[in-house]
Amino acid sequence: MNAPFAPPATHQRLPLTVDDLRLLHDHGAFNGIENRVELIGGDILLMNSMRMPHAHAVGELGFRLRLAIETFDRSLRMLAGVTLAFPPHDAPEPDLVLTCAAIRRDYLPGAEALLVVEVADSSADFDRNGKAVLYATHGVPEYWVIDLAAGAFLQHADPSDGRFARVEQQPLAGEARAWTLPDLAISLDGLAA
Repeated sequence: MNAPFAPPATHQRLPLTVDDLRLLHDHGAFNGIENRVELIGGDILLMNSMRMPHAHAVGELGFRLRLAIETFDRSLRMLAGVTLAFPPHDAPEPDLVLTCAAIRRDYLPGAEALLVVEVADSSADFDRNGKAVLYATHGVPEYWVIDLAAGAFLQHADPSDGRFARVEQQPLAGEARAWTLPDLAISLDGLAA
């Protein structure tokens, strides 16, 4: 008689790499999955589907950022929903990224991200904490969180040793001016619909 299989009491986790994720994407492993995926610490995470307030804020921010960068630096690009590659084990998919990188058929190397923006609706704790550590660890110069539920704008800069040395919070109203791209300023009014 066959005994049921019992996994060992101790087992090792096998973290996936950015190359593994790329291979899975290229071979359609995520086809049919409605949610987008991120690779965080070697684990594949399903992202929550985007509800209307989140979609509104991302669309408005993207529009405002594009208008703003066209006035002072046409070499900057605003990318929506691009996967950032932070080898070996991280590939988040922020809502918006500013970069000077040329468009190519691959993930955006994280080192080429100048400003990363996450809109937080149901993911506020993760975006405020986990993603802040992730982006600081990988040296993203500036990180913004638009926290819709709290009605707050969080601005992070000066990454060092897995944290941002400069963090400020303000109400989700008035003007946001980038610290690392000083000519970049946008209105935060009307983002929380």
